[in-house]
Amino acid sequence: MGPGSTLCDRLFPRIASPVEGGTAEGPPAVVSPIGVELDHFIIDERIGVGGMGAVFRARDTRLGRGVALKVLSPVQSLDQGAVQRFRNEARAAAGLDHDNIARAFYVGEDRGLHFIAFEYVTGTNVRDLIAARGPLDPSDAVNYTLQVASALVHTNSVGVVHRDVKPSNIIITPTGRAKLVDLGLARNSESNRSSEDLTSDGTTLGTFDYISPEQARDPRNVDVRSDIYSLGCTLYQMLTGEPPYPEGNAFQKLLDHQGKQPPDPARKNPRVSERLSSVIRRMMASDPDKRFATPEALIRELMFVAEELGLTGVSSEGMVWMSAGAISGRNWEKHIGWMATVALLVVLAVVLRFQPVDRGEVLSGGDQLAMVNGEGDVAAGGSRLPATADPRQLPSLRDQMVATGADAGGKARTPGAGDVKSTGGVVSVPAGGSATAEPPRPEPPTSAPVAEPAAAKTVASTTGDSDPPSTEPPAAIKPA
Repeated sequence: MGPGSTLCDRLFPRIASPVEGGTAEGPPAVVSPIGVELDHFIIDERIGVGGMGAVFRARDTRLGRGVALKVLSPVQSLDQGAVQRFRNEARAAAGLDHDNIARAFYVGEDRGLHFIAFEYVTGTNVRDLIAARGPLDPSDAVNYTLQVASALVHTNSVGVVHRDVKPSNIIITPTGRAKLVDLGLARNSESNRSSEDLTSDGTTLGTFDYISPEQARDPRNVDVRSDIYSLGCTLYQMLTGEPPYPEGNAFQKLLDHQGKQPPDPARKNPRVSERLSSVIRRMMASDPDKRFATPEALIRELMFVAEELGLTGVSSEGMVWMSAGAISGRNWEKHIGWMATVALLVVLAVVLRFQPVDRGEVLSGGDQLAMVNGEGDVAAGGSRLPATADPRQLPSLRDQMVATGADAGGKARTPGAGDVKSTGGVVSVPAGGSATAEPPRPEPPTSAPVAEPAAAKTVASTTGDSDPPSTEPPAAIKPA
């Protein structure tokens, strides 16, 4: 007698054979599990039964929400190893929190039966979608694959390998969300690598349609690339309506997975593009090193395919890939990149336009403009003027040029209109010379001046010495 025999009979009814006292006309009536209580959960419906246990739709009476209750079978509940692996599954599921993965809420035991409460996902699994509609449209197939690949990014980040990615474990909600469920074969990299897989004895023939070659050899020594292989087989079936190697028994399927070149889905479905076909065949490469190394790399390549199909990522519950025609009123989002760039350039241009320039300007005659600031400094590197000097009391530009203006050839010149480049505190000084404020000098005669060989020079200290600058007297100007 198993744990809670009456309870077990309602949850796991036996189908009697003629040898066991049944009749050939049919099995005995199955007792309904509705209303059965496990801890604080009340069962509403049986969803499915497998070799290792059963899954029920139930209500959480404490939180008032629906859950998917996975119950370990009575026989397995008597096996402590199976119970430990069942708890490991619960811990692996509890460590995952992603929009494309069914979450684990609770793990417990009641009357000898062990169970896990998972998020209840409303929808249809991909296997049933294919059975009802045939091969899926490439847009839908790529949409669902991108979402599951996103889930694998999360599982890989926490060191979990699902090891059972297949169409029946992907549920599509009414809103288009793909949910990866059933972590019964999941392995955590930190768990005991020598432990036996929980569902290894109950693996059905269908699992061999999606199992990677390395997982078939040693299920304890696999990584996320094994899940990528299984997802590739699933994508192949979404597009063609059948697994990549549909013929033969389980042993023959394993040989095909290991020894054959991945089949081309475009041969069975002409709507499959060459690029999409290439992605699928790379996902199903027998050698793990020839596959996509990470789910991120797979997503990057699938996004190019999605762009060819006109799919755009939108946020509803998370990220769903939809055709551009299904999106209205949001076309501006695809232009946000260049709009932001133009706005930045406009702001930069405005800043540079009104930025004050504080540097010398070279004149056409080789002279240099020196700006006199409000503190009496010569901005272009000339000599310092008194800080208390009033610009109205400074000598005129014409007078300063007469006092100090010898050209580069040592000849004096009479200032003309062309020498005055600006007014209001701007003085012209010879290139390499200094600007000095000297007393005004009398106007020279109007007749043509004759310069003596020595020109007036002003020597200013440029080394920071404390000695005052020395000034040589200017050469006398004699009338002609």
